[in-house]
Order: sequence, then structure tokens, then C-alpha cells
Amino acid sequence: MDSPEQTDPHRPELSSIDDDFDNDNPDDNPDDNADDNADDDAATERTKPWWQDHPELDAIRARVEAEIYGKVERPENDSPDPVLADYLSGDSVRELRNARDDLTRAKSRYENAVRAGRAAGLTWAQIGRVLGVSRQQLHRRFRDATDC
Repeated sequence: MDSPEQTDPHRPELSSIDDDFDNDNPDDNPDDNADDNADDDAATERTKPWWQDHPELDAIRARVEAEIYGKVERPENDSPDPVLADYLSGDSVRELRNARDDLTRAKSRYENAVRAGRAAGLTWAQIGRVLGVSRQQLHRRFRDATDC
């Protein structure tokens, strides 16, 4: 066992100031109230995020705000939106339908012209020369046609 003269090296010795001071009563030490206010200010400083008062970030923030709010307002555009006008009028849809119908008529006309040429006695090579395709391609496409 340790003798009373020996002390634990990990346990601090109480000083005479600690003996006179009651930790539960803050009114015992009037000098400590000033330290409490300083501690409150330090605690407030510690609760702020690191970036809140960062000078470099403040400069970036100021530059961005100046760029955003410094822009000149664009004048009002009185002309209608062409996409909206096209959508509301249906012009593009109507044009697509017309193109589809034209393609169908052109295919039918093409087929009728080839059949008429064959009926008139033209060879596949002669028809292909006029249309700009090979006779083999024409023959493959129209060989099953009964009236050719």
C-alpha cells in the first residue's frame, strides 16, 4: 500500500486555490465570470462552419453575385415563339403527312411506270438505264409481278 506521503503520479495535486474554490458555485470567483464570457464567445466561434467567414470564398461569392445581378435585363420579345407557333398551328405535322402521302404516290407511280415499260416491250436493262438502277435490281423487285 502507498503511504500517505506518496501520491499517485497520474492524479494532480490540489492547490490551495482549488481548495478555496467551489466548482458548483460560479459566484465564488468573480474573475471567472469574465472567462465564462470569453468561453461563450469562443464557443460561438467554434459553432460557425469553417467556410462561413472564409475570405477567399467571400471574394468568390461577391464576384458571382456581381455577375448575376449585374447583367442587363433583356428587352421583352414581342415576336411569338416559332416552335410554339408551329406546334399550335400543326404545320410540321401536316407537312410530314403530306410527305408520307407524296412518297406513297411516288412509289406507286414508279411501280406503274416500270410495269408500263415492261408491257410496252422494254427490257430490264433499258428501264434500269432510264431510272438509274441496275437491271438485276429491277428484275429482283418486279419479277413476281404478273403483268410485267
